[in-house]
Amino acid sequence: MPHLDKQSAKAILDPILEKIQTCIQESWDEWTAFYAPKHHILDARARAAIVYCHTVDRAMELFRGVGNVTTGRKRGVFRLFIGDDIALRFKKAKRNGTTSNVSTLQQKLIDMQLTIPGILPGTMLNATYQLDDLQQDISRMMVTHQLQGRVVWSIELKAADPMPMPMPKPKGSPAPAPARARIKGARKDKKSSTAE
Repeated sequence: MPHLDKQSAKAILDPILEKIQTCIQESWDEWTAFYAPKHHILDARARAAIVYCHTVDRAMELFRGVGNVTTGRKRGVFRLFIGDDIALRFKKAKRNGTTSNVSTLQQKLIDMQLTIPGILPGTMLNATYQLDDLQQDISRMMVTHQLQGRVVWSIELKAADPMPMPMPKPKGSPAPAPARARIKGARKDKKSSTAE
């Protein structure tokens, strides 16, 4: 079966893209709020695992009863099965948009977009998120089609949205008042203005 192109995949995914984004965003929000007291203990691997577990939990809830979408684990990996065309999994993406994976036989088949018996004869996609340089927030979310270690195409869910930094108010004494302008030749002579 040929791989879906971006336009065809977007047409299938459009009705559920917002739910996919919500799964990831709410999971990240859980990490930043509930786990905040433990951030100094939990490393990047633990953070990715926690966000993933919450994402799977949210997906199971948000996609329950959604037509044409089935949730489930096949061969140990959670996926959203969308119709007969797409199997989508949730992953953290690297800077270049690709995902890190343990090089198992199944993963090699996924990387080459080859059919995995018992999973799906369609296209395997990733719903991914990328963190900012400080690893403090999500900078991008996207659905990607990855083939042999590179991203063939992606559908943006959330682009970086830098907030403008407010200018700090100056501290200390207020700025001096501007000098008053005078009309040329309007200066009075103090001696001539005295009473006679």
